[in-house]
Amino acid sequence: MGIAAKIHVDKIEERGGGTKRYYVTWKTIYYRHVYEPFLRWNLPYSYDFTNCPEIEAGKDYIVLMSFTELLRTSYTWYFGRY
Repeated sequence: MGIAAKIHVDKIEERGGGTKRYYVTWKTIYYRHVYEPFLRWNLPYSYDFTNCPEIEAGKDYIVLMSFTELLRTSYTWYFGRY
């Protein structure tokens, strides 16, 4: 089981210490075998994109996450260009 979402990266803000803040718009969420209210309740407010390939502002991406990741406190999203 898992979910996939299409996002648009609106802007990327550089912060001190080499960190970045990403502003994204969720366009569509696709899911299989997941109760929708449960899914929305479990989606985190912020995501760690540090392990992702270089992300560019103004582009769309597809993000994937396995359902087992929803039950953890840290989340791993897998990015692909759309």
